[in-house]
Amino acid sequence: QGAPYVWGATGPSAFDCSGLVQWSYRQAGIELPRTTYDLVNSGARVSRDDIRAGDLILCNWQRGRPEHVVMAVSPDM
Repeated sequence: QGAPYVWGATGPSAFDCSGLVQWSYRQAGIELPRTTYDLVNSGARVSRDDIRAGDLILCNWQRGRPEHVVMAVSPDM
């Protein structure tokens, strides 16, 4: 909270979407790929009905690839 969005930033004073996701997971000891384009090829797909807190949601699809990533904080948020 309070860190601005800066494209390509990996924190902790500024982040882009995938930089925030990578930094957050790293705090929990989990390494993830750096970019949204690489995140789409990692992990396991789950249905929308099975989303849990901590799952990543890849969105804003253009030209067959996601342009944005967010982290679910609950099954419906």
